[in-house]
Amino acid sequence: MEKRLLLVFILILVSITPVTASTSYAVYFREPIYGLNLDWDDSLDVRLELQELFGTIVFAISVERDNAYGLVAVFTNRGQFVSFQLQYPASEKVHISHIQDKALNEIVAAELIMAHMMGFGLDAVLTQLEELRLVHFGGFTLHHLFADQAGNAAIIEVGEEENEIIFSEEQFIVMTNFKNSDFRDVPYYQVTGEGADRYIKAHELIQAHRSNFDCDAAFEVLKATTQESTVSSLVFIPKENSVYFTLFGDFDKVWKVSLDEKTLETYRGFAEHKKSPITQVGLFGSDLVKGVF
Repeated sequence: MEKRLLLVFILILVSITPVTASTSYAVYFREPIYGLNLDWDDSLDVRLELQELFGTIVFAISVERDNAYGLVAVFTNRGQFVSFQLQYPASEKVHISHIQDKALNEIVAAELIMAHMMGFGLDAVLTQLEELRLVHFGGFTLHHLFADQAGNAAIIEVGEEENEIIFSEEQFIVMTNFKNSDFRDVPYYQVTGEGADRYIKAHELIQAHRSNFDCDAAFEVLKATTQESTVSSLVFIPKENSVYFTLFGDFDKVWKVSLDEKTLETYRGFAEHKKSPITQVGLFGSDLVKGVF
């Protein structure tokens, strides 16, 4: 049964839908905390669901696209996080159109994400990239933020000649939409390109909260980097195995998901407290803002 679920989940990963101009980060000051703004111009809704694969609880976030839902980010109860975002400008090189076109020495992001989620963490991802070349797949130019509970985080990009891997040396890392590997050894305030303004703002706010970075500070960073296209803002605290999130730019109302209990509850800003199990069907943002669990 789990082999079948694994196959289904791999197929879902292969159909990743990149969010258009999102902001994500991983912070390791007092404890790991991850943040993500999902920006998607054409989204009519966002779906949140829990899956269990080989003992790993996976909290998956999808956005609506062409009458279907495409996966955009995952958190796990093992403290892993992956965000996949569009990279600008788009690359015309190192692409494959179909999974069967992949050469023996090539790997697509879905395979890296699966290794990361199944409990092996960033080290397993980096080991695979020592021998295999990451390639773009499905017509999208993506880059990826991988983070784990052990304090390891990296932005992984498809390079023109080799894999590009960017680590943080400041106990945190931020990714928006410009190609990070083009700005190695460049001060954060001198980066340019798509999302540079959000990158600089997030970088400065995270630094300002270095001594007291918590869930509230994490949301402050997300609120400061939202756009009109932001459909959800999420904060994951691995120590709690809890995800706190807002919908459609409304930071007055915060929901909480427990990966351990597999429940959703109203956390802050609601007239009454509600708590409900999350089924495999998932939860839809449009229902939640109407008060429907």
